[in-house]
Amino acid sequence: MNELKRSLDFPQLNSTERKKLRIEPVADTRHNSVALRFEQLPNELLMEIFEYLDAYDIHRGFSNLNLRFQNLLVSSSFPLKTVFAEQSLSTMEYRCRHVIAPNTRRLLSIHLYGKRTIRGFFDQYNFDSSLTRLESVLLKDVSSHKLLMILSYIHSLPRLFSLTIQFNNDSEDAVSDIFRLVFRLPVLKHFQISIMHYYDGDDSDNIVMPMLINEKFSTIERLNLDLILNANGLASILQHTPQLQYLKCETLVESEVIDTSPILNLPNLIHVSLSTIDVSFDALKKFLIPVCRPLQYLALTISGYDVNYRNGNRWQRFIENHMPHLRTFHLKYSEYQTEDILFDQEEIHQFTSTFWRERQWFFSFEEKDYPYSNEQYVFSVHPFRKTWYNPSKSELINNQTHPISLTVTQNALYTFGTSYVECMETCFRTVPFTHLNIKCDKIPSGLFIDLIHSLPNLTSLEVAAVPNIKADSLSFEESETALLIAIKNKIMKIKIGKNGAVKDIDFILNLCPRVKYLEAQYTTDEELEHLLGVISMNNRICTVHLDCLAVCASTAKEKIINKIHGIIEFERLFNSEDAFRDYVIQSTDERILLKWNL
Repeated sequence: MNELKRSLDFPQLNSTERKKLRIEPVADTRHNSVALRFEQLPNELLMEIFEYLDAYDIHRGFSNLNLRFQNLLVSSSFPLKTVFAEQSLSTMEYRCRHVIAPNTRRLLSIHLYGKRTIRGFFDQYNFDSSLTRLESVLLKDVSSHKLLMILSYIHSLPRLFSLTIQFNNDSEDAVSDIFRLVFRLPVLKHFQISIMHYYDGDDSDNIVMPMLINEKFSTIERLNLDLILNANGLASILQHTPQLQYLKCETLVESEVIDTSPILNLPNLIHVSLSTIDVSFDALKKFLIPVCRPLQYLALTISGYDVNYRNGNRWQRFIENHMPHLRTFHLKYSEYQTEDILFDQEEIHQFTSTFWRERQWFFSFEEKDYPYSNEQYVFSVHPFRKTWYNPSKSELINNQTHPISLTVTQNALYTFGTSYVECMETCFRTVPFTHLNIKCDKIPSGLFIDLIHSLPNLTSLEVAAVPNIKADSLSFEESETALLIAIKNKIMKIKIGKNGAVKDIDFILNLCPRVKYLEAQYTTDEELEHLLGVISMNNRICTVHLDCLAVCASTAKEKIINKIHGIIEFERLFNSEDAFRDYVIQSTDERILLKWNL
């Protein structure tokens, strides 16, 4: 639905007519160069440009420029959009008098930001039926009392398709009254509401909106609710929107009694996104059953204690029995932190069965990087997401692999310190992690080695910074563990983040001799020389499988590519053609890929 970007009232031009609109450049004799004068552009192209500008900027920039632009702005019918932010009273008065009032039949959208702005605008102007083209209204940071008054004016707008409001809930009954007025808007399709307050554990917006006799249903098709609701309150809203196709609710909390089946009928609802706090699996299931049959997309973000959300078999039965059309499924369950994380190994395996593989939905487990949150761990199910270590869906499907990632954050080291691996021992034994992301600027060498050793199923490794580890500085036990890792680990892809220096990469390459792909951030020419020199030497001694280097760089790519050519030629002075045999260099949006034959 493209309500906010409307086609202009001009006929489509064929290829011959388009050629006629091309403007020949004119000579600038003062500077002996070729220039293109803006005022020579055809009206059709000018009006397309104006569509991306604010109505006030168009008025100030072009209304008094010359007679041609004056006539174009006054006599044309192209739509206007305007945004009001914090401004002086005189500017507000000027804009309403000279931009809004003369162009009421051309205004497509009006967006107002801030209480002072909203108050100043409506002191000068009120919405009425003369705004025959107005399709979008945004009101940000408005009081509930003022909002109720504005909604009574908005009701007269004949083409209002989109309404976005953000306000403070300063009245106990305001929210229900606001919804009642919004649901009476005659052609509204998209409604977004945001209430600025925080959930304190037992507070939700009290909405009770029973259907009245002979009450008309709302025309809303897209509903975005950024407020705290219990299941009964949400059901009370949804009973007024039978044409709803898209629903997003930011904070859903559990209510004591849930009984939605007699009142909800949403046959067109295909997209649902819910975030819940302390809602049990059974309560959420009971709420969804009456409305979920037509769903094609379901995204759930869950915070709570109910471990039933980790039960893959329960999810499978729920989806098979009640959501036959579901194509996309996102589940993100944040588990509150305990002393250790205990798993039933069968729980993890349930999410890797044929049911999940056929739908190409993948399970992952991650650690949250929120230092002041008691939600430490995240279980998620999601469709395939292209990443640097999993670039192809077909590769995962053909290999029957199920990527499960673990992210170790600075918060984890702050909480557990060097005992992190010991605290996560049960988790590491149960979950076959395949990807490890260490998002720490510094990590102790012993912890780094223990971490890699505790995750034998790793196929990819990402580090924010390369640990500064020297083989001769390790203890006897650490050296023995490192040797065991080098013999057994399966890591084939390594990425060094922006904080990483490649001067200490030798140890990681020796630790992961099966690596085939290495990605590093370009920093200096000296580090690039060191990296290519280490690869050239290790290709003959240790990392005999490495045949691809990705250098991350968004600028100066040609310079870096020429530098790579020069470094390789220098390496070949010592290693003949064995260094980067038959290499090719490819440039992508963010990377330079160097590939060679082994």
